[in-house]
Amino acid sequence: NNQDHSLLMGIFAAENVLTPGKHNLWDINSDSEYVEEASAEAATTAATQTRLSRRRQTLKVLQEFGRYLFTGGAATIVDVLVFSILIQSGIWYVFALGISYFLGLSTNFWLSRRFVFGVYWKNWFIQYGVFATVALNSLLANLGLLQLLINELGWHPTLSRLASAACVAMISFTGHKLYSFSSGEQQKLNLENISSN
Repeated sequence: NNQDHSLLMGIFAAENVLTPGKHNLWDINSDSEYVEEASAEAATTAATQTRLSRRRQTLKVLQEFGRYLFTGGAATIVDVLVFSILIQSGIWYVFALGISYFLGLSTNFWLSRRFVFGVYWKNWFIQYGVFATVALNSLLANLGLLQLLINELGWHPTLSRLASAACVAMISFTGHKLYSFSSGEQQKLNLENISSN
């Protein structure tokens, strides 16, 4: 017996002195499971459920990221095609770039909203504005990273472009998940954090 069972047996023995036969002392500690073992098993079960929940969450994020890359690729194709058509039509390349970038951005917004995150704000115009802001920050990060890799580290431009695209894809995805496509309370917290900074 461990100490708590011994104490319980002593109490029951004292009660048996006052009322003979009230308790069967041999029933104490006859169960196969100690309280400590039950608590340990419950803690193990909770830890296992937490690990499974984290794995599911990680898998969900990876699936969203895969869909995000696909929709971003589709938006890039729209951007490049529109740019090529406008250039061939004789439109100045700066205007062509502005128009094609806007159409690519809009395509990316609608596809990401529908097929990646599935989060619809009450006011889609504000959501689009937040999306465009995150996208612009990602574009600036892309340009800065390209400058660093090419000018400072001497990387080849193509290799630099691939590395910056990979990094910025993760940054952009995270920004859109946290800000453009957050929902409910998370959206309020993010907007409060932006306004306080």
